[in-house]
Amino acid sequence: MKKLFIMSHGLSGNGIDSFVTNIVKGFDKNKYDVSVILALDEAASQLREAEVLETGAKVYRTCDLGSTKRILIHTRKLYRILKENKPDIFHANMDLLNGLNMLAAWCAGVPVRVCHSHVSASQYELKKGRHIAVGVYRFIMRWLCKVFSNRRCGCSAAAMDYLFGPNWMKMRNACIVNNGVDTHKFSACHKSFRSCKHKIVTVGRLAESKNPFFALDVIEQLFQMRTDFEYIWVGSGELDKDIQSAIIEKGLQDCIHLLGARSDVEKILPQCDIFFLPSLFEGFGIVFIEAQAAGLPCLTSDKVPRTADCGGCVFLSLDEPASDWAQALCDMLDGKFSYAIDPKRLEKYDTSYTIRQLDALYEE
Repeated sequence: MKKLFIMSHGLSGNGIDSFVTNIVKGFDKNKYDVSVILALDEAASQLREAEVLETGAKVYRTCDLGSTKRILIHTRKLYRILKENKPDIFHANMDLLNGLNMLAAWCAGVPVRVCHSHVSASQYELKKGRHIAVGVYRFIMRWLCKVFSNRRCGCSAAAMDYLFGPNWMKMRNACIVNNGVDTHKFSACHKSFRSCKHKIVTVGRLAESKNPFFALDVIEQLFQMRTDFEYIWVGSGELDKDIQSAIIEKGLQDCIHLLGARSDVEKILPQCDIFFLPSLFEGFGIVFIEAQAAGLPCLTSDKVPRTADCGGCVFLSLDEPASDWAQALCDMLDGKFSYAIDPKRLEKYDTSYTIRQLDALYEE
């Protein structure tokens, strides 16, 4: 049995944490002794941690990453955990910070070091802008990722380009690994009630990258066209209070519902009619697979990789005004958009397929 240690920032409801949770649940426990390391303080509770512990996996913590000093403490603690436990495989899922994670794993003598890219752009850079310090940080972390990893993977070509550069296909042991979900869990749920109002749903963190203020503008425009719908946002984040204030300012309290972080997304999606997420960028967009597995058509931006489309996605440019997006939602609600979600394409994003890809990567 091989000892596999998986590194994640946390185990919340976001895409990367969901990926980690799904693969931990999917690995053959007779083949891998799985542990998860979180970059969090001991007291920090996590939405999906119980699911991981139920599999028999162990959970370790380093510390929260709130400053340069804390990042260095994290790296030292990570090294000690790896040195003491001597895993056969270390699989890190923290994008640029994987540079330090890979260095710690190399210093600890871990033989298989997997560097996994999950994003196609920087959330920090989106908020703070591009400046010299950010450029230097990115250069150093990418160099560390390349030098100290010996397996490289990403959820899409765009994610691989972001962390490893456009020549990643020439690297040894570099490949795209599909973000896996339990597609059968979503397709097994059916609508349990019929509502007199249509339901439009978004699942994602309330963060800049998900473009929530533009989403509100679109819903405001749609509300001027029709009132027979409700808009649901599942997820929380640093913009929680700002979004709540914007909803009140627009007078949309009666048609918008913020559900916060939830662990029962597979039950919520099938009760809805359309999935809507105008992201500024996505490494892949695992929620689009979940939505299509639940039978929902999706309206999203052209910044989302086309590989997320299993036959149910409509892509619009973010250069288009909110009114055009609202019209697209209106047409979709009226059944003017025909779609055919391909079950064979969905199978490529089932956890079982992802596990087979990771098995092959670990063995190379």
